[in-house]
Amino acid sequence: MGMAPASTDLAGVSARTRLVGVLSHMPGMLDVIRLLYYLTGAATARSAVVAYSRLLDGLRAMGEHAIADTVIAPIQRQDPSHFAFNRMSAEALVGEEQLRDWQLRLARILRRRSFELVGVSTRRQRMEVPAYILAALEDAIALSLAREGRSRLSDGKGFLVARATIRRVRQ
Repeated sequence: MGMAPASTDLAGVSARTRLVGVLSHMPGMLDVIRLLYYLTGAATARSAVVAYSRLLDGLRAMGEHAIADTVIAPIQRQDPSHFAFNRMSAEALVGEEQLRDWQLRLARILRRRSFELVGVSTRRQRMEVPAYILAALEDAIALSLAREGRSRLSDGKGFLVARATIRRVRQ
């Protein structure tokens, strides 16, 4: 390509990453690292499926059908296969290749310590996550029940059904 080789920046590599590099040479560690790679890939791909679906719905609601159909929809169609690949690879690694108990325990510990939700890095933010999840669930339940209620109740009381159900969920 006519370019000079890039110099390796070893000073920018974190201590955690260096430790994983050293541990990767130990017997059995490569499979633990592979499992973490597949789990992270599956989580990322699943999040992308949800995000692209919402983006597609939003673009169509705004009347941006050309962008939705020519740019976003083709990308959205690929993400379920990425999720499936990573999930099946992780399942095969755990099931068929028979990871040992110590490998699974170590993978759980490393996953718990290294994987965080985007934008959730402080203790306070982690404590707020359940409230966000509950709010999102309430919105989804309300919307679903309202649609169901409106379709079944000719008098349009679907929202009353949804509100009563949300009150029960909160309790």
